[in-house]
Amino acid sequence: MAFKIFTWWSGPTFGTWLHTLLHGREVGRDADGNIYYVGKKADRRWVIYAHSNDSSNVPPEWHLWLHKSRADPPSKVPLPVKAWEKPWRPNPTGTAAAELPQGALAAGGRRAAASADYRAWSPKAAQVNQSPEATQVIQSPKAAQVEQTPDGSLQRPNPVAAGLHAVPGD
Repeated sequence: MAFKIFTWWSGPTFGTWLHTLLHGREVGRDADGNIYYVGKKADRRWVIYAHSNDSSNVPPEWHLWLHKSRADPPSKVPLPVKAWEKPWRPNPTGTAAAELPQGALAAGGRRAAASADYRAWSPKAAQVNQSPEATQVIQSPKAAQVEQTPDGSLQRPNPVAAGLHAVPGD
């Protein structure tokens, strides 16, 4: 068994190897080559990964056993397979095998238009849709005047300069 002294992300460390050697008993292996262990007191369960330390490489039946949802390991009592189940595969996210929906940027970023798509606001389109009443001066509750500028946007005077700053209890 190859191990590293300090790097846990590329395989078992020396401490994991030593703990497995002294306290572990192998209970099975999966099709990917991961080795599953149980402690001598049967209170701890762990896996030594065959490749990278990625928990998504653990098949569902072994995941259930590791998290103590099943008493017996799949090597003794296999998990019954339902007719509708697809075969398990590791999570391909971040790899070349990752699934890319049509609108994903990595897939070209193009998708079919939808009725609820976002349309950016533009001042010219807003000006066309304004009613004549909207172009008049608007009176606010504090009597501050909001005026329309020549480019069509609304402008409010500085509230502090107009004496409209918030007063407690107002």
